[in-house]
Amino acid sequence: MPRSLTNGMLILLALIVAASPLLIMRWVVNAHAAAQAQTMLDNLSRRILQHAESTVAEAADALASVAPRLNDSCGPDVRERLSTAVAETTNVRSMFALAADGSIRCASSEIPLHALPNITYRPARHGPLAIGVDKTVDTGRATLYLRWSDGERVLVAVLAPDVHRLDIVPTDWQETAIGLLSFHDGTIAASIPARQSFAGNGSALGGRLFTAETVSESLPLRAAMSLPYETIWASRCSLGLFVEVAGGIMGVAFFALVLNAARRPRTVEDALQRGLRRDEFVPFYQPVFNIQSGKLVGCEVLIRWRRKDGQMIPPGAFIQQAEESGIAVEMTSQLMRKVRDEVAPYYAERPHLKLAFNLFADHFSDLSTEDDIRETFRTGGIRYTQLVFEVTERYPLPNLNRAKVAISGLQSLGCRVALDDAGTGHGGLAYLQKLGMDQIKIDKLFVDTITASSASSPIVDSLIALGRSLGMEIVAEGVETTEQLTYLKSRGVDCAQGFLFAKPLPGAAYIKLVESLLPARHAAVAEADDLDDAIRRAA
Repeated sequence: MPRSLTNGMLILLALIVAASPLLIMRWVVNAHAAAQAQTMLDNLSRRILQHAESTVAEAADALASVAPRLNDSCGPDVRERLSTAVAETTNVRSMFALAADGSIRCASSEIPLHALPNITYRPARHGPLAIGVDKTVDTGRATLYLRWSDGERVLVAVLAPDVHRLDIVPTDWQETAIGLLSFHDGTIAASIPARQSFAGNGSALGGRLFTAETVSESLPLRAAMSLPYETIWASRCSLGLFVEVAGGIMGVAFFALVLNAARRPRTVEDALQRGLRRDEFVPFYQPVFNIQSGKLVGCEVLIRWRRKDGQMIPPGAFIQQAEESGIAVEMTSQLMRKVRDEVAPYYAERPHLKLAFNLFADHFSDLSTEDDIRETFRTGGIRYTQLVFEVTERYPLPNLNRAKVAISGLQSLGCRVALDDAGTGHGGLAYLQKLGMDQIKIDKLFVDTITASSASSPIVDSLIALGRSLGMEIVAEGVETTEQLTYLKSRGVDCAQGFLFAKPLPGAAYIKLVESLLPARHAAVAEADDLDDAIRRAA
């Protein structure tokens, strides 16, 4: 090969090597700007939708709370109830009670009323709600109408969520960004900005657009944000200058740092999501006995994480992260389906046996919980009356009014609701008084205070007295000694669970215990043996 040709190839290779870091850095900067913009648009669309959902939820709670207290008249007391409900909300402008023909029967205001606008209502996915928008005045600002009906009463709330505000949009985006809150059929409820010069057709901005959309899981609403590419590129000018100067100097080394920084470390949430996909969460069953009769009355279902490598992880290592990330709801749904498939045939033959599940705060903030439980146990043989759902006192419920609606829905199915970890939090008495629970569970923390040398346990005695005064069934958790059993039994405690009887059992072992203590042929009239014999047979 001629020397001149070799030199030319080396020069060309050197130019390529020298230019590569700069070209790569330019690409990285552009991709980084695009990813940042997309993330911000995603966040903005979520914020718009979350605000709209929060506004609708507030109005729905107000309508549900005032409906049972309305009558067929429209006297001052009825208007006062409506106006009080409006005053206690943030975004509800007015509230109407409708007659059977759809006319306004009563309103929160004494101003003379005419007919409601011609509103097309779209039903929510769950519950007695439907939502529409008044399009007679198109200013870009939302005026939503929320209809609530239980078959006998129809109430309407007029909402004005301030989703059109520009202060959630970065300053350098406010002249070009477009946000829309719309229904699934494409009808626009509100826009960002509200000014007509920007809230029209997105194509008026010209060029290619970044777009992000968030769809509500419970309402017929979606939120979208759009931004022209030109706005993104304009925002990276200062960073682009740095790249021109530093790209050739730092080269591949700086590029490697960028790639390293871009790698997102694996989190506990990632592992939990992967565990859900792999079906790694399994039920264990903690037997519960009636300590007055010695009879097996059911179990509490506990979750365990059985990894693919066989490692068994206790719930204390992951439950808090699952609850904080919202994964706990799907985890519980998956667990209930597994329990149904595993023990339903045995529970169908023994209708007195109970299954207790732990629920989390998110279950009582979501109106779909009742529907999920109804659908899960609609078939399979487990009756709704065999289900107990436990609400922990350790972590506060964010909205007691909504929790009360959710609990009432479960009880209407025939399920029972228990206050778990009683005495360990600050809201136990309020929960018992306001939420109408059926059962109180004394936490192991207090049961442990019962020893052979203790004459009494004041906290345990107080919880027992509280439960008795409210007509509730009392269950003691974490019973491990005969002294504790004797003490609780003498105080009239109904049921207990703990290592004295049995540790949490895998499904096959629990089924074997059920069949040994309650043979199917005697299940309808089963009477438990002596408690000591029951414990011996369970072991």
